[in-house]
Amino acid sequence: EITQTAREAFDFPVSIWTDDDRPAGIRFNTRAFASTDYADMLIGVVLELRENGVARRRSHLWWPGSSMARTGWEVDLEDVAALRRLRDLASQLGALPADPDGGNSIPGWTVSVRGDRLMALRAMGATRAGSLPTGSIRFWSGQFETPLRVSERPESAPNRAFRHEAR
Repeated sequence: EITQTAREAFDFPVSIWTDDDRPAGIRFNTRAFASTDYADMLIGVVLELRENGVARRRSHLWWPGSSMARTGWEVDLEDVAALRRLRDLASQLGALPADPDGGNSIPGWTVSVRGDRLMALRAMGATRAGSLPTGSIRFWSGQFETPLRVSERPESAPNRAFRHEAR
């Protein structure tokens, strides 16, 4: 059940942008975990965009369940040359039929999502004192991997809080 909720949170095509320094970015929606069923849960994930099994981008994300608190997010690995290849391949394959779930699947590329307790513990800072139930706190520890889907966007990537940029 929890792994299905995680699938819903990350079931979005990867955004493909026009700029060379940030050609691809993940999309997600933590509202999948907004139900009170997750009030005693901290969520932490390691998400990888993989090319033929090799991680080309790795993001760490964390947030408290049953909350609309801001998601903590950092990029741990970013192989920009590989992400440019992804962008170029997506452009070449643009004539492929769209995936029923949105976007176009890219051969050889997958999205891997894994629950991570250490990342989840970082969500403690996003909770209000006393907002977590007393007793044990749950963590999602599942994992899944899906074909990577892309959605091309004819614009530059937005600035993100985890990046230190002078734009």
